[in-house]
Amino acid sequence: PMSETEFDTRQDKYEKVTKNIAFCGGIWTWMGHTCDNKYTLGNVKTSLPKCKERGINIVYGSVWGNDGQECNHFYSLLGAQAYGENMYNKEVSDEQLKENFEFTVKTSYDAFIDMSDFHHIFDGREKSREYWARAYGKKLLFSDIMCGLTDHYVYTNPMVEHYQALKEKFSVYRQNENDAFKYHFEYLEAIFDALSLKCYIAKNL
Repeated sequence: PMSETEFDTRQDKYEKVTKNIAFCGGIWTWMGHTCDNKYTLGNVKTSLPKCKERGINIVYGSVWGNDGQECNHFYSLLGAQAYGENMYNKEVSDEQLKENFEFTVKTSYDAFIDMSDFHHIFDGREKSREYWARAYGKKLLFSDIMCGLTDHYVYTNPMVEHYQALKEKFSVYRQNENDAFKYHFEYLEAIFDALSLKCYIAKNL
């Protein structure tokens, strides 16, 4: 995610052009089948406090549909909630965001965090600046395992275990009959199951 120094550097350049500045941040729905909420929240924690500090009063959380539009836009609701909470509160803790998100959307905050790991095996707040490492879920799902284009990544990272663990998590999330996203969690369980199987076959050919 963007650092405070990086934000200030860009902002200083913009202010040389105009003082009438709006901030447009991204809720990461592109690059595959799930929203990267870890990366989104990491950027929110840096950028929105800086907007308040620097007097930027117009803020957008943008949702894009490029790269195939595989991601359901409802998966962006956690990011939208984070932007909303920051509009009305000086500071927003993870606990406050979780409580209000689960009350508002009637679903699991933890599931929305875990769906981020479709993209990578890293903690999104710490290592996601490695952009292409964050985009491997889509590559692994759509690649032809007979061509071997993703073999190096599968051989050097524990992707079989990674996606198997995610499948098991979502098999638990989907069991809540009262969860508004039960059907979506069933879908994501199937996605992670397919990824685990593809990675296993590719690794053992």
